[in-house]
Amino acid sequence: MQITDQGIIVDFYPVGSGEHRFSKRVKFENGQTSFTTVLKVEMKHEVHNRLAKGAEVTGFNVDPMPRNLYSAMMC
Repeated sequence: MQITDQGIIVDFYPVGSGEHRFSKRVKFENGQTSFTTVLKVEMKHEVHNRLAKGAEVTGFNVDPMPRNLYSAMMC
């Protein structure tokens, strides 16, 4: 899912089957990008809050995040 809100674009991409985890990408007006992995319940809560504050759904991401955008580091 992609949500646009006041100069911020938030993308949620499914991880694996998309049953439990999502990769979250936040793109800011100034060109900076932030990446996080969130649980499904956290994604639902954030989407609900952003939509309640006037954000718009501008797209749907049904495929995992492309590896050229982000690859998580391992510890």
